[in-house]
Amino acid sequence: MNKLFLLFTLAFILTACNEKKQKEESDSNLTDSTEVMEVDLEITEPEIEEIPALNKCYTLKDGNTDAELNLVLEDGVVTGNLTYTGDVSRTGSLTGDFSGDTLVMSYKFSENGQTKVEEMILLEDKDKFTLQLGSTEMVENDGFKTIKDKSSVTFEDPVFKKYDCLQE
Repeated sequence: MNKLFLLFTLAFILTACNEKKQKEESDSNLTDSTEVMEVDLEITEPEIEEIPALNKCYTLKDGNTDAELNLVLEDGVVTGNLTYTGDVSRTGSLTGDFSGDTLVMSYKFSENGQTKVEEMILLEDKDKFTLQLGSTEMVENDGFKTIKDKSSVTFEDPVFKKYDCLQE
């Protein structure tokens, strides 16, 4: 019985050693056969989606004066036109930009046959969909009126109210 046990143990050891040797050879073959692939990556500029201009339209009724303000916001620049009718009649173009909720613009208009330029400041209330015209002391220089001190601007009346206008 001892001989049988010894023979069985010897066969087990030889089988185990043979399996270990085969596993090492298999792992070695995997390492040798692994190839390094070179991949050329081309870096391209991402396509920038063109953002359409945003149109905003406002109207104002102040006593006997009506006004219509049409703004176009595109690439951080605000342009548009402003027309007053009634006691005051003038039509002109605007250009400016937003700084937070404050819109500072130059208003170029014709009045009594003369071209004038006036700086305007408006405060946007996004919750009420309004623009409030700021008032302060102005300084005139060569037909161009500018705000003397922007920190002294007050926003009370008149208020431009937003209405839906056509989007391009």
